[in-house]
Amino acid sequence: MRPLNTHRAPAGFSIIELLIAVIIIGILVAIIIPVLLRKAEDARIAAAESDLEHLQAALERAYINTGHIFRFYVLDDVEGGDGRYTPGDLSDLDGVRDEEFNPTVVDPTRMFIDYKTGLFDANYITLYSRLSRNETDFGWGGPYVNFSRMKDVDMNDIPEDPWGEEYLLFTPEGVVNQVNGTIETWYSFVARDTGANITIYRPFFDRFTILSKGPNGAPGDGTAFNARFGQGDDLFRQF
Repeated sequence: MRPLNTHRAPAGFSIIELLIAVIIIGILVAIIIPVLLRKAEDARIAAAESDLEHLQAALERAYINTGHIFRFYVLDDVEGGDGRYTPGDLSDLDGVRDEEFNPTVVDPTRMFIDYKTGLFDANYITLYSRLSRNETDFGWGGPYVNFSRMKDVDMNDIPEDPWGEEYLLFTPEGVVNQVNGTIETWYSFVARDTGANITIYRPFFDRFTILSKGPNGAPGDGTAFNARFGQGDDLFRQF
């Protein structure tokens, strides 16, 4: 009589067991991914809030020293300069005397905003002459901000928030166009709900305000019928 073979091949997973494992993995993924996304978004919000605080402190210090608010690209300037401006060259430490050669913005010496009126000072040519002639006498104490700690993909010293949109500076008269050197009384954007191009008009704020449009990249909730700065997911600081 031949002895019985008691050795059996190891059993594999059944279809039911595999389905249960797939379902469990799917449930875990559905729970974990939104948590990770929320944490990533929270980190971006925290970075934007830090940037806003940094910019506010820089503008306030510049105002205390000189009596003026400045366009963003000026805030990282040191005293003096070598008479050249090289966009994107991190080794070129810009001075206030270099700004007249700045090709990344329009009319670069038009940099002085009057805190009382909220408008660009009409005497900016005289003011820039005074500043470039003697920064210490003018009160310049820059650099006031370190743009290397912020996002600046265009390398034009106009910082961007973590969602890729430039930070906005408002005066009581409107929003500062950092590139053109103008105070705009309107702002246009594409509405999230309709896809239409929407224009909103001042008043925006009654005081100087630095703002990030937040995750949705639009004023307020980004819709056509409820577009207003300072609401929804907008992040801002005022002074």
